[in-house]
Amino acid sequence: MDFSRRSIAWRTVDLIIGGVFIYAGAIKALDPVRFANDIDNYKILPWAIGVRLAFYLPWLEILCGLALIARHLYLGGLSI
Repeated sequence: MDFSRRSIAWRTVDLIIGGVFIYAGAIKALDPVRFANDIDNYKILPWAIGVRLAFYLPWLEILCGLALIARHLYLGGLSI
């Protein structure tokens, strides 16, 4: 296969960003109550919605990171 430097650079960027998404999602998924409190500190959303978001968002972030790394549903991972 003939890989250009540009495609290797973009793949490296995908791996780095995917890794950051997975790491950030994992940190939030380990302590969703603290993440819910962090969301509530902004006072933008009601507490009930913030709690739901705190349990949902980390897993979405992890899935998007995996999509970027695995190149499966790549555009969906990029769009979110």
